[in-house]
Formats: sequence, C-alpha cells, structure tokens
Amino acid sequence: MAAAFVINGWINSGGLPDFGSATPPWSSGSSAGSGSYPDTAPEDDAHSAPEELRVSPRSGSAHTTVTVTGSGFVRDGLVKLTFHATAMGEVRTDGDGDFTARMRLPSPDFYGRFPGQTFSISTTEYNRDGTYQGNGPGVGFHIN
Repeated sequence: MAAAFVINGWINSGGLPDFGSATPPWSSGSSAGSGSYPDTAPEDDAHSAPEELRVSPRSGSAHTTVTVTGSGFVRDGLVKLTFHATAMGEVRTDGDGDFTARMRLPSPDFYGRFPGQTFSISTTEYNRDGTYQGNGPGVGFHIN
C-alpha cells in the first residue's frame, strides 16, 4: 500500500522541505527529553539532589514484596511509585527528601505471565501542596 502526505501543499516527492533552523522552545532546557531534574537543586531548595532510587530484592516472583528506598526527592512531599504501567502506591518523603516503603508488586497474576522480563519501577513527585514536580528516576525489577 503506497501512502502520500501533504505538508502545506508539498507532496513527498523527495526530501523534506526546509522548515528553517528555529529550535522550538520545548526542545531545550532542564526538562527537555530526560524527564528528570537538572544536576542542581531548584532555587526554592525543595529538593536535595541528586535523586537515587533503589529496590531490594532486584528480582523475584510476581508475588514479591519489595523495599523501595529513595533519596534526593522533593522534601516533605509525596512520591507515587509505578510498576511498569500499574500504580504500586505512594509514600511521603521526610525533610531530607528520603523515603523507604515496603510494597507488594501489583497485579501478580498479570505480571507473573512474563518470567524473564525486567520491568521498571518509576517515580512521580509532588510537593506538600500536591503540585506535580516531575518524574524522578526508575529502577528495574526482574520477574523470575
């Protein structure tokens, strides 16, 4: 099946037209691409950088209870934890931006169908007022 596309009257008969050299404002800066914080703490000193996330154990069955430990997150805030695409739970950070949480992996009957796969445990941060602060680091967990 052949496909054609039109951009402002131009039909794909060769290379793309020259769109100019302007760089869109969303393609640069501290939040571009990485989904994580810059190497230095924000000016409001809400974070204690750099962020770090650890999980223990790093592998096990889909019925495993893990200990998730974080440091350098938003101080006195909330961190929501996600296992692949499934909410795991949330935990409050202390005045240093640290936390420790013991949680069961979510949806064990579903994730148990994927032995040999490694899934990400990822973080999303909110300040004490509930304002989204960004996505933090992730760490892998291997299903045996």
